[in-house]
Formats: sequence, structure tokens, C-alpha cells
Amino acid sequence: MRGVWAAAGLVVLGGWGGACGGGDSSGDVVEDADDTGDADIPPEDDAGEETDAEHDADAADVPEDGPPVDEDGDTYPAGEDCDDGNAAVHPGAEELCNGVDDDCDGVPDGSEGLARPCGVSDVGVCTLGTETCDDAGAWVCDAVLPADADLPDPAFLDENCDGVDGDLAAAVFVSAATGDDAGDTCAIDAPCRTIGRGLAVAAAGGRTQVLVQTGSYAEIIDLSAAHDGLGIYGGYDAEWARGDSLDPASATVVTGGYHAADGGQYLTVRARGVGASFQLLVLRGPDAAGTLGGGQGRSSHVVHALDARLAFSRVAFLQGNGAPGLAGGDATTPGAAGTPGNPGEYGVYWLSCDGARPQGGAVACGDEDHGGRGGDGGAWSCRSWLYEEMRFGTDGAPGSWWVEIGGGVWTWMQCSTGGTNGWPGNPGSAGAEGSDGGG
Repeated sequence: MRGVWAAAGLVVLGGWGGACGGGDSSGDVVEDADDTGDADIPPEDDAGEETDAEHDADAADVPEDGPPVDEDGDTYPAGEDCDDGNAAVHPGAEELCNGVDDDCDGVPDGSEGLARPCGVSDVGVCTLGTETCDDAGAWVCDAVLPADADLPDPAFLDENCDGVDGDLAAAVFVSAATGDDAGDTCAIDAPCRTIGRGLAVAAAGGRTQVLVQTGSYAEIIDLSAAHDGLGIYGGYDAEWARGDSLDPASATVVTGGYHAADGGQYLTVRARGVGASFQLLVLRGPDAAGTLGGGQGRSSHVVHALDARLAFSRVAFLQGNGAPGLAGGDATTPGAAGTPGNPGEYGVYWLSCDGARPQGGAVACGDEDHGGRGGDGGAWSCRSWLYEEMRFGTDGAPGSWWVEIGGGVWTWMQCSTGGTNGWPGNPGSAGAEGSDGGG
């Protein structure tokens, strides 16, 4: 038998040999009665050979003596091509991360060692890394990628990797050292000088973060509904890196002043109908001056808020001094008498004297039987806890004695010269008997 393959049908040149019997020998193409497009195949004999239909199916898939079938045209026949319906899949094809065995090696994508660099930045928390393919055909990157937003935080993380703790696109910048309020952007390379100017620019531009360098700011932070949702964040240095300091010598310090509203108040933060955040700041109350209408001294407030929702994180509050009130007038009604005091304690008095009082002197009048004058008063020194003085004793009394003046009558006699405390003399002896009278 001789034939050629065309499409899916078999064209037979010539006829069946004599042994087949009864065949058409005209040499024309004979089609199957079932119109399948294949050449006419003899029916299966009683020995169990395949039928026409089975032979048609086999011939359509794998020709017995024709060229192999390559349905996708990639030059790899079905027996070698693991997907003969996809010309991109065949032995030797480039393996892609797609969950398909592109090179027909039977190895899944996750085990092919497919990898490539990934990541966008190594600024802030971001890192560069390697992306690998998993078995499902998905790329997996181990780099740290930027977050969608970055709110300044106490850990100072640059989570969106734009070079600053915060969101560069949502922030205005303030520097007391290098800023200028004449600008209208308060950009990182052209900051404003005051927080008040930064608040105005942020409100006008729909920005939500005011980033403030360290230094001293003498101004009132005045917040209204126009600043709702805004945050004021301190602690940035000259390079806009952030440090954790609440020392007034190296922190972001804001000291308020006098505000004419609300009857006149000394304050640092004034908030009305607003929600706002404060972080890493030193807020110092101003020293008040003057009095109110009733004579009361004006008060000093660090924060004066009404219908406000304020959040503070890492903020130090330093109080200012209130002003003195006016002096009070004299009372119109005398005060009540005080209660009596407790009895006093006994006083303590001590006296220390030295020296001795001399005895009376020798006899100065009369005779040995009569007392002499008294001695001179002695001198001695006395000291007390109050004073020291010299004291003198009084002179002794004159010596004295009894004298009989006759008739058994005695009288007490003294020396005419005075003395001090003289001792009385001894009594005199009896007089001599008198002579007889005349007559």
C-alpha cells in the first residue's frame, strides 16, 4: 500500500489488491461512507482486528509511517513538547515566574532558582533586597518597602523612606535659626521662621504636619477649626534629623505671651473648636502682668482650650508666674480681741559673787573693855546672765557697850565713829567705891 498524509484524512493511491477482493481498482480516491474524511478502511474481520472508526482515530493522532505532529509550530513534536498547544512552552525555552513549566524540565518555578534584585531605597527603614519566585508563579521580595504614609512618631522612624520622620509631601517646615516668613511654601529647603506662619501655610495648602527645628519660639500657638487634624512636631535638628530631648537648652521651646481675646489672657497654646496633636515640645507659660477689673492679678496658662481635642506626646509643661493682685483696703470693722496668752514660765535668775565681807575693825574709841567702831564695808563682784556689777557692803555699826550712870542705872553707849557690822564690845568692869559724903 502507498499513500500520502494530508490534513487528518488518508488519501489512497491505487486500489486494494486481489486478496482483498471486490475493491475499486479505478485509482480514484474513495471516501468513507461515514464522511469522516479518512480513506476507506476495510472493516475488521472476525479475527478481532481494529474497526474503521478505531483506525481513523489512531491515524488522526499518530500516523504510523508519516512525520510527527507539531500542532503549535514550535518545531517540537507532541512527544517531546510538554504543551503542544503553546509555542512558548517547549524544551529549552526560558523559564519564567508564571507557574508554568516553560522549559518542560518537570521542575516547579519555586525550585528553579529564579531571582532578581528588588526594593526602591535604603533610606529610613527601607532596605534593598532580593525577589524570588514561588511555586505559584508569584514574585516575593524580602526588601523593606516604603509605607504609604509616615506620621512623625516617638521612635523617629522614616517609614515612607523620604528622608525625614514625617511625610515630606504633607509637611511644612519651621526653623527659628534659618527660616523666613516671607515665603509661601515653608519647604524643607526654605523653611518659615515662626510656627504661626507654618500653621497658616499648612491650612492654606491642605497639609497636616508642621515640623519644627529645635530652638526658642516666643509666640502663641493659636489654633482654630481651620487647623483641625493638624500636628505640631518638634525635635528636628539643622539637617531635619530628629532627637529625643526635652531639656530647654536643646529642645523645641515655645513661650507664649499676652492674648487680647477672652478678656485678656497670658497663655502659650490657645485652642478653639479644633483637634490637634503636639509631640516633642517644651511649652512654657509666660509670666503674667497686670490685674483684672476686680483687682485680681492676671493668670498664666500654658494651654487655654475650649471645645478642643488635643493630644500631647512627649511634651513638657513649664508654668509661668501669675501677676499679683491689688492691695486690699483697711477694714471698716475692727477685728475681735485676741484670746489671752498662756501663763508665763518662772524666770531664771542666778547670781555668783566672790570676795568676803570683812569683820569689824580694831578698837578705835573707848578702851579694851569697850567695843571699837565697826569695820568698813567689804567689796565683792557679782555676775548674772543679765549683767556683771561690783557691789559694796555697808559699813558696820559702831561698837557699843553698857555704862552704869549711877544708882544701878545703865545706859547703852556707842563710839561716835561709824563702822560696818562691828561686834559689841565687852562690858566694862565695875567702878571703884565712892568716898563718904561730908556732913
